[in-house]
Amino acid sequence: MKHKIKSWSLLFLMGLGLLTLVFPSVVFAQSPIAQFTASATQGSAPLTVQFTDKSVTAGPTSYKWEFRNDGIITSSSTAKNPSITFTRVGNKTVKLTVTNASGSDSEIKRNYIKVSPPSISVTSPNGGESLVSGSTRAITWTSSGNVGSYVKIEVLRAEAIAQILSASTPNDGSFSWPVAPGLRTGTAYKIRISSTTNSAISDISNNYFTIISGTTTPSIIVTSPNGGETWQQGTSHAVTWSYTGNPGSTVKIVLLKSGTGTQVGTIATSAPIGSNGKGSYTWPIYSSGSTGTDYKVSIQSISQPTIKDVSNSYLTIISGTSTPVIKSLPTDETIGAESNPTGNPIGGGKGYNDIILPGDPNIKYIVTNYAEFASALTKTYKKGDIIYVPETATINMTGHPGVVIPRNVTIASNRGSNGSPGGRFFWSSSPSDSSHGYQTGTMFYITTDNVRITGLRLEGPHMTTDPSVGENSKQRSAMDLRNGKGLEVDNCEMYGWAYAAVDIETSTGQDALYALGLNSAEIGSAIANIHHNYIHHCQMDGLGYGVIVCRGTALVKANLFDYTRHAIAASGNQYEGYEASYNIHLGHGYKGSVFDMHGWDVGAVERIAGTLVKIHHNTLNYTVDHSIGIRGTPTDQEYIYNNRMQWFVSGGKNYPPVYQSCGSTTNVTMTNNMIGGVLYPGNVIRYYSSC
Repeated sequence: MKHKIKSWSLLFLMGLGLLTLVFPSVVFAQSPIAQFTASATQGSAPLTVQFTDKSVTAGPTSYKWEFRNDGIITSSSTAKNPSITFTRVGNKTVKLTVTNASGSDSEIKRNYIKVSPPSISVTSPNGGESLVSGSTRAITWTSSGNVGSYVKIEVLRAEAIAQILSASTPNDGSFSWPVAPGLRTGTAYKIRISSTTNSAISDISNNYFTIISGTTTPSIIVTSPNGGETWQQGTSHAVTWSYTGNPGSTVKIVLLKSGTGTQVGTIATSAPIGSNGKGSYTWPIYSSGSTGTDYKVSIQSISQPTIKDVSNSYLTIISGTSTPVIKSLPTDETIGAESNPTGNPIGGGKGYNDIILPGDPNIKYIVTNYAEFASALTKTYKKGDIIYVPETATINMTGHPGVVIPRNVTIASNRGSNGSPGGRFFWSSSPSDSSHGYQTGTMFYITTDNVRITGLRLEGPHMTTDPSVGENSKQRSAMDLRNGKGLEVDNCEMYGWAYAAVDIETSTGQDALYALGLNSAEIGSAIANIHHNYIHHCQMDGLGYGVIVCRGTALVKANLFDYTRHAIAASGNQYEGYEASYNIHLGHGYKGSVFDMHGWDVGAVERIAGTLVKIHHNTLNYTVDHSIGIRGTPTDQEYIYNNRMQWFVSGGKNYPPVYQSCGSTTNVTMTNNMIGGVLYPGNVIRYYSSC
């Protein structure tokens, strides 16, 4: 804010003369605040981006845009909202300077626009498929940037050209390939697709696919249910099978009962055989009908009835309201979080036995405001050194996003000591804060090792579910651990974060960190140990995570959750996972599973859901949605055991608290879970074919 001084005067008649008094006055004029957005921040060359001025200014205003590549200005503009086409590959820094009569201001976004080279990506066949000689196969691909209108498609065998399928075919993403009998059967085949205008732009199948003889004897093999499953009336499950050769285009699926194999129902009179040797049909099990422990499924070719298969062992069908077959718990096992072996109260606070008090000899700095805190963060620390926040301190982080937390430091207060709520950091919504980003969207930015955050209150600006209140692009988190390890967050109260209270992210290629987290005695404990916290009101629609893991791992233990969309979630990448144990969710939330694993597409047909997850000894008092969600197939396994959960209630019906979607039905194992007060020894999962 700048100030302009004017004067004003009063005339007084004093006797025979005039007295003039002159007083200063202050007129306020607003300097501009430069801000802008872009229609896209990444893409292939040539990339056209529409920039939009969002500056706060008054009066006539001029604009100067500068666009830099590797520090060199490559283009500029004086338009208010310019459209720029980037043809060079690289990261572009954008600077906007806004000027009015009261001054000027600039905003710089470094490496803001990321322009990648044109590319082609083979999506099918991409490895692992079996193609029948003489059949017709769709070759598919995607392309971005200026690849050209036509592509060349070749078959490789052992990395050498075996056949040119087309020297020039439209770059429309699909090509119908009659798999020629002239190609030898074998396992070393790949597809290569190249631009006809620039052969350097090309891609090859990630792994080998197989060509098998067209005379292969047709067969069908039931893969699920194949014995040992427990499915509930009123739920839907995927019946799956594999096939070889050409057993026909459709199959009939029937339900058999008892050792005699008597048909007691038709699941599907005609279902498509599937593709690439696999088939699936979603079976909605009627709420009425018989229950029992001796069911099997038969799948039969309609055109060739002798080609069929039956489940290897029995499927159990239970009533939605009846008591399942129960096995007794071993005496050394417990259900739910209440047994709590940690020695500290779930959620921390009163009774927590690792509280740092004001007289601790490791305290190096005591801070009560932002200036003192920022100064302390510039120092160097050895492991265990403490920056202490008194219980009466309130530190305003508004306008200071992404403060970098140094290696080895502990930031502490005394939550739980004599009823203390702990020192408070808070972040109010502010126009000066940048939009969501790795650093600009978080309060504490942690890129180093051995940081501890303990005994504090961390308050965000967004308590509601309304995304407009969260300002959509301003998705806030209390802290972001990026490519670090040894983070401990304990005995804190965290609330009001539209994105997440704790965000754990690891970049691609960090194999050592992936292995360290997945091989820890408790998954993720060496990377991020989030324990004995009270995390609530992180519930913005579409986001709203207590703890979020992206390409990393975390241990989440003995926390108290409430009013979350997902108390814990992960993005579904390979080498990703978490362990959730001895947590309690009080049951309030906004349309989302308590513990979630998103799905991640790999190629054109496979959708994975992380690598390894363990969910055990939790108490989830949650009925407004499923308690646990798995949106794909874990590459290793998701183990769900010894939890206390409730049925998901919808439309007056009870549904299993666990679901698996995207057509996936494998690599999830449930044992000894209490649901609605009844112990279930095995899987009680609701399957969805959709994602």
